[in-house]
Amino acid sequence: MPPGLHEVTYLGGDQDIEHYPPVRVSSATAIIEDLYEDEDDADRVLQASASATVDNTSANIDIDIGPETADPYRVNACGGNLVVGRTYVIEATGGESEVFKCASAGPSGIRSESPIMGSYSADDARIRGLRLSFTFPTAAAADEDLFDDDRPMRIKWTYTIDGRTVVVGEQIRMVRTNFEMQYLTEVEQEFKNGWYELVKQLPPNPGELRRLVRWSMNRINAQLRGADITPERFLAGPHVAEVLNARLEMCVAEKGYAPKSVDPDTFMNNKRQDFYVTWRRLVLGNPGKDTADLTRDDDVAHANQSRRQGNRVRRA
Repeated sequence: MPPGLHEVTYLGGDQDIEHYPPVRVSSATAIIEDLYEDEDDADRVLQASASATVDNTSANIDIDIGPETADPYRVNACGGNLVVGRTYVIEATGGESEVFKCASAGPSGIRSESPIMGSYSADDARIRGLRLSFTFPTAAAADEDLFDDDRPMRIKWTYTIDGRTVVVGEQIRMVRTNFEMQYLTEVEQEFKNGWYELVKQLPPNPGELRRLVRWSMNRINAQLRGADITPERFLAGPHVAEVLNARLEMCVAEKGYAPKSVDPDTFMNNKRQDFYVTWRRLVLGNPGKDTADLTRDDDVAHANQSRRQGNRVRRA
């Protein structure tokens, strides 16, 4: 991820956003804004200004480190609970300091991603935390308008360095989970292959089909939450593409698109029935013992050939 750009996951709940100032600071504040809204609009603020969390890591270095040692990447520290991937600062009692990124931390010691350039003596320097973090809230992560409109968002950090107030603005963008992105692409391609006649009827905008796929996924997420099912758990399951494909076909049919040889209302009703059968079968679970398998012949394929499809209905 480029510096100054953060990604948060749509429907991902509370998510930490991190920032590394050039030197260690004792305190900081942050605010998250929707830049689509006017500055004097209350909706502009997604998370009100509040104190950021400062990494309070502090550990003595217990070996000599630096370019003159046998291993200039080694940074052992007594009692240091360093996190791999985070950035820390070495501070010596004489005022020297150096920033490094933790590459590994375990029983064999702590290692930096790059060689330590300065020389530091055992028990004469400490490792201190540098990271600031602030929470992107659940409510904003679930805001469909922020995601669908790809609205620009910003987190603004404020802290003091050498008596001077520093304000740093960084961009935030909302993305799908890897699972969702995988299925969006898969279903879009499947629809192009299976319903070419309908694809030709869509507006010429090359992103129109992807927009409908995303809209269908949003509707599925809303229905999952309405059924007390966590979207993230369902997205990790095996049937996402089938459910999303059925919802997309229903979406397209409800917008009035249909094969030329099929009445649009009939096509729409068939696709609605197809989706709800798929939803009950794959999302709400298989029916119980008081069920029977029936067949129907009213499902029309895009080639206008009838196909039989098994459906489960509950006996009265």
